[in-house]
Amino acid sequence: MKTVVCVGEVMVELSGMSAEGLARIGFGGDTANTAVYLARLASGQAKIGYLTRLGDDPFGLRIADALRAEAILLPPTAVQPGRQTGLYAIEVAADGSRSFHYWRSASPARDLLTAGNAEVEAAFATSCHALYFSGITLAIMSPQGRENLLAAARRVRAKGGIVMFDLNYRPGLWRHMADAGQIGEIYREFMATSSIVKGGLDELDAVLLPQSAARHADNLHHLGAAVVLVSRDLDGMDVFHAGENRTLVPKPAAKVVDTTAAGDSFNAGFLHAYLKSSDLIHAVQAGQSLAATVVGHKGAIIPKDAMQQV
Repeated sequence: MKTVVCVGEVMVELSGMSAEGLARIGFGGDTANTAVYLARLASGQAKIGYLTRLGDDPFGLRIADALRAEAILLPPTAVQPGRQTGLYAIEVAADGSRSFHYWRSASPARDLLTAGNAEVEAAFATSCHALYFSGITLAIMSPQGRENLLAAARRVRAKGGIVMFDLNYRPGLWRHMADAGQIGEIYREFMATSSIVKGGLDELDAVLLPQSAARHADNLHHLGAAVVLVSRDLDGMDVFHAGENRTLVPKPAAKVVDTTAAGDSFNAGFLHAYLKSSDLIHAVQAGQSLAATVVGHKGAIIPKDAMQQV
């Protein structure tokens, strides 16, 4: 049975704020959303793990229970005594676009792969066939945590596993690092270690140098990435692999209610299909299909029964 480990931060989510100030309480986080959708798609045919740290406050314990209820494995270090879980709120516009507000400065996930828990967490991260993380994961981690994650990614790839990295570049999360060149160097190190790199052209331009998607793909192949996926949002996905380039345009979503987790669910659909068959084109189409379903519902995590059509 194959194992996928996702790495990152999961927080309390407030959404659907009413005029009276009432909101729905859930949970979410880019790589956590991917882990949930992966677990649902796997239906017990693959093991899905999530490497994170939560507080032992009521919300953190509730999130840990919710992840386990989705059949997601957590490391023994997941719940940190005396720590407070991060929180974010979503505002969704009429066209489905969204804005976020965060309270995460003391999030325990910022200390991933550091201090006394580093060895246990590194073992959890490397006990897999596929390791998945994002630029948000990198941005919230300490330099030591990033170094240890990079080492774990290298070990997974060295043993023939898959390492997938979604750029998910959020400039606001890197404000603590004034040197843009240093940010680019961090991204290059992780892209060079990854077998699959995914990002938008604007993200690639921001962390590297502005150029065409094809030139970015050539450079990333030279660094070591086997597959490069360049998102064109509604215009599809450019797929670069083994010297070939193909653009896959998805079928329009039946309706767009909330674009939260569109990319995260794509990654889940893609990874699930790719691990089953290694058919790259089918995997991209599977990711697009799941994302089209997810954007038709509110919140990062849609109801399970809504996924029956995928």
